[in-house]
Amino acid sequence: MNDQEHLSLVRLRDCWMSGGAAFALAPDAWKSLIDTAADEERERWLLAIAGQAFDVALRPAAPSVLVKSAPLPRLALPTVPDQHRAMFKVALKLTQSLWNTGLRRSRLLALVASRGFTAHPLDWMPTASDTESPALYAPWVDWLNNADTHQKAPPETLTEQSWDDFYPAARRVLLSEMRALNPAAARALIEAKADKEPAETRLTLITILNHRLGVDDAPYLKSLASDRSGKVRDLAVHLLARLEGHTLPNGEASGIVAELVGFIEQSKTGIIFKKIFYSPMEIKSAAQQKRRDELLDQCSLANLAAMLNIDEEEFLARWQFGKDNDMDKSLVEKAAFAVNDGVLAQLADRLLASDLIGTLSFLLPRLDEPRRLTFMHAMLDGQFQSLGLLDHSLFINALKPADIAGSRAFKAMCAVIAEKANTGNDRDYYLVPSTLQLFGFLADSHAAQSVLDAVLAAGLSPTDPALALLRLNTALSSLERSSPTDGRTTP
Repeated sequence: MNDQEHLSLVRLRDCWMSGGAAFALAPDAWKSLIDTAADEERERWLLAIAGQAFDVALRPAAPSVLVKSAPLPRLALPTVPDQHRAMFKVALKLTQSLWNTGLRRSRLLALVASRGFTAHPLDWMPTASDTESPALYAPWVDWLNNADTHQKAPPETLTEQSWDDFYPAARRVLLSEMRALNPAAARALIEAKADKEPAETRLTLITILNHRLGVDDAPYLKSLASDRSGKVRDLAVHLLARLEGHTLPNGEASGIVAELVGFIEQSKTGIIFKKIFYSPMEIKSAAQQKRRDELLDQCSLANLAAMLNIDEEEFLARWQFGKDNDMDKSLVEKAAFAVNDGVLAQLADRLLASDLIGTLSFLLPRLDEPRRLTFMHAMLDGQFQSLGLLDHSLFINALKPADIAGSRAFKAMCAVIAEKANTGNDRDYYLVPSTLQLFGFLADSHAAQSVLDAVLAAGLSPTDPALALLRLNTALSSLERSSPTDGRTTP
């Protein structure tokens, strides 16, 4: 439609809107079509032709810059049923209003997937750079990167020869699965192909080596010292530190480490064979506290241990935990990234035995399942105010009704709800929405229903949006039980 044609149609419309007859304004070609009609029919015929022209025949041509997208890929599971999408959207919105947004959103998606469903694309879509969502959504991530996932069916396995037959997100999923089953094969494939990928993609691929890291990975990690990307070089250095305990070549001056050692006290114990132990020096001013924090940020655990002429494992074994919570957490955070799995497990057992549960939380992503379960139950038997640390446990569907109902923290939360309902006192009530969502992740369907019953009995409003995830947990589970297969999966 050109400008003149559009102007003619606008004149016809304006004439009708003012209550007049528009036959005299019609194009000559249209007049010849309706000239034989009765006067009262002409306007109706003209209106029909104009409507067809406006809506169908003469629509503006698409700009040349538009690109036609491939159809959205179908995932391996069906979307959340329409009757439960509202609950899903409320639960999703709640994750965006609380801390740990990315972690909680990925756990929500994992919970929904465990019940046999995926998010509806109109309710949630990953971003093109998403690496945190469940592997199930990899086809959508590739589609957002303008990959035509319908163009051809990729082969069943990822190899050097089939590398280009897969899109980046799908490759990442397959490499992660391969790393879990055959670490050497996954590393060899990353070593062969990562160098040809862009920096951010290369970093994501090398991060996969973090799982089941072993001494066989060391030669490849050392070769990355000359990588083009600074982020890749830093990652390789930290992974090597976990394997070998080397001091990190990150430009730390010995003077900084020596100054930090000045904040550490050394004491000797033992009658015959005296052994040196380390503990934090008492901080006497805010300026001292600030300076020590600055030094801790700049100094690695490896450099600190080297300054004391010991390795990281020995330093952690001799450190007196429990005397300064801030310094304990800083050292454990560094250990979580730098020490090997054996040292990490010993450190976790020591912190758990010393009841330093909050400090232990920094190690959870790297701990085995039994230790994380022990941590989770210890948290449930602790303070309600500390339950947020369970975010680090990374579990879903892990708690049974008996695990929750008899726990000290859950009883305390119900007491907070009851106090708010009965007296209006909202002390600690601000923690309730986040904690209810946490139980929504952790509880199996039966436990979720028991939590719902308990908090409603305590006085929580049935319309409270904080209950959305618990309700979604139970609702999707009932669908799963009533129709375990029912043709719900799609190729």
